[in-house]
Amino acid sequence: MPLEIKTNTQGIWQVFGTVNGKRIRRSAKTRDRAIAAKLAKKWEKDAWADTENFGTVTFEQAALAYMRADGDKRFLGPLIVYFKGLDISTIRQGHIEDAARELYSTRAPSTWNRNVMTPTRAVINFAARREWCAPIKLDMFKEDRPHRRAGDRAWLDAFMKEASPELAALALFMFTTGARISESLAMTWDDIDGRYADLVTKTGARRAVLTREMLQALTGLDKQRERVFRYKSKRWVYKKWYEACDRADIPHLTPHESGRHAFGTETVVRQGMDPATAAALGGWSSPRVLLDRYSHPENLVDVAENAFGKPVEKSTLSQASGKVGKK
Repeated sequence: MPLEIKTNTQGIWQVFGTVNGKRIRRSAKTRDRAIAAKLAKKWEKDAWADTENFGTVTFEQAALAYMRADGDKRFLGPLIVYFKGLDISTIRQGHIEDAARELYSTRAPSTWNRNVMTPTRAVINFAARREWCAPIKLDMFKEDRPHRRAGDRAWLDAFMKEASPELAALALFMFTTGARISESLAMTWDDIDGRYADLVTKTGARRAVLTREMLQALTGLDKQRERVFRYKSKRWVYKKWYEACDRADIPHLTPHESGRHAFGTETVVRQGMDPATAAALGGWSSPRVLLDRYSHPENLVDVAENAFGKPVEKSTLSQASGKVGKK
């Protein structure tokens, strides 16, 4: 557990607790709490770095050290229980695959990769950097990429006519910035800075550009609350979202399809924007990700005709497309 601090009868701060199997009872020799807290953090870090007191490092010890070093904690709970007591240097590809199938037996390979393969690899390679084991390279499960659609401006306009002003503004924000719904819902008014919005993303932070239309939509929202959009989570959005789709008589596109996928397709495919600029505007770290996942080809017949075609008699086209009769 993390080290704790408390004062003795003379007001001197004492540091105590157990870290990495080591019991720590030390005096900070100060009456200044801030100094004592800094010493506690240093001694805790030193305890994790020192592995000489035991012959092997278990997965849970490495995972706890990884989390203390600000590693991603989201999926580690079930893995710590599954691999409990196992020497981290003995974990191989097959062990991790078995864990994925047992822990998430009803889920898809994408979940196995996200919840098991990736975090387990991160812990093992963290331990390898501390020379507790060898690094590992994993072959991930093959994923069936889901078919995604991309919304367009006509879909958005129809949706906004039937949505509340706040829901319409949310849809417009995702369409024009490429923001994910979770990023959009977390945005506060303090994040709005003139023509920009500061967003916290899965990979860090970025600045999204706000169009004049978007700024106008924001003026109609309640600025007394902290967050720009009042919905507590994306689950609160979906019911009203699809109700607006039904009223507009348009396909049930998800916020991701009408937002980030629509942004990628609108910029690169429909507007002909260069991928580097589109990736910068939408917050992609690389144009490759934008092109591989978010830019959906459209109107292939027209594109091919415009690129390679020449005028041809319609009668010739009908003959070419018809079935050849038997002789």
